[in-house]
Amino acid sequence: MKIVFMGTPDFAVPVLEALAKEHNIVAVYTRAPKESGRGKKVNKTPVHLLAEAKGLEVRTPKSLRNEDEQLSLKALGADMAIACRALDEFAG
Repeated sequence: MKIVFMGTPDFAVPVLEALAKEHNIVAVYTRAPKESGRGKKVNKTPVHLLAEAKGLEVRTPKSLRNEDEQLSLKALGADMAIACRALDEFAG
């Protein structure tokens, strides 16, 4: 099955790991790397690092709401997308 994986938090790493063992991950969407500290070191999310280590395509768009990004996502031809997010992100 062709899957697009979307996730950033640490707990998304084992989910991506398990999915990658059984399915074709066509792209991984995660938060863009951020600069931090005095040296402004660029830090990638744990999901980003795992995806790179597995040779998966990583995408870091600011939003999926614009038409170009939606067309790019559709062009992947995925059977499904899986978003791994914390439940507190949905709390009001």
